Amino acid sequence: MAHIDLERLVSAGALDYKFRELLLRDPIRAADGYYLDRFRLTSEEKAVLTNIRTNDFQTFVRTIADWITHRRTGAERWLLESAA
Repeated sequence: MAHIDLERLVSAGALDYKFRELLLRDPIRAADGYYLDRFRLTSEEKAVLTNIRTNDFQTFVRTIADWITHRRTGAERWLLESAA
């Protein structure tokens, strides 16, 4: 659950305003590639992207960061409960 490609996708949006506009308008199309770079997103990550409804990049990023944090926290909680 590293979400590395999802984080790379957000970083590309932060660096390139045209890519950022595409990311906000059509995140799945944006995930298909950034210049020669491709993003390998899970179906769950794609679902998160398609369910974000905002034209504000900061809100977009915050939503993704919150989701990643929740996923990591949930995984850590599960690992701690399994070890008990």
